[in-house]
Amino acid sequence: EWRIMTYVIVFGCIILDTYVLIHIADLQTGVHPEPLLGDLCKATTGLLIFGFTLVYGGMTLKLWGIYKFFSQSKKKVIKEGWLVFIFFMLIVADVIVVCIWFVMDPLYPVSRELESNLNDDTSVRTITVMIGCESVYKTYFLIAIFCYKAVVLLLGGFIVWPAL
Repeated sequence: EWRIMTYVIVFGCIILDTYVLIHIADLQTGVHPEPLLGDLCKATTGLLIFGFTLVYGGMTLKLWGIYKFFSQSKKKVIKEGWLVFIFFMLIVADVIVVCIWFVMDPLYPVSRELESNLNDDTSVRTITVMIGCESVYKTYFLIAIFCYKAVVLLLGGFIVWPAL
């Protein structure tokens, strides 16, 4: 059963949906309050990182519990508290990496002009601007996070493989 892990997975899906909705709202409205852009960069990055861990970390641990249950000869039930503890360690790893990233090298918004069109009839210039989040060592932090997340995904894949 492990209801707590099921709720964690659902909560992770909600967080990832929130991440997508923030980006859709950002694209549709075109309103970018300058003072909030730095915080928006941090918030969306955090939503993506923690949402992924909640969904895939929760599923991987739940699969691991099911694998342990069916692979043992005595069918001993894995306590949900143990799964929650391991999951908590995944979240702690995320918190450490994100805190180090945001303290050492905070994200800042960067605007890039993509296209500029001038309507000759109305003398109105339409400028398409893309706003992204950058930092000096962003690539290195993303590589570290992606490697850690890849290990979680590979672990889940290896757990499921015998069931196929």
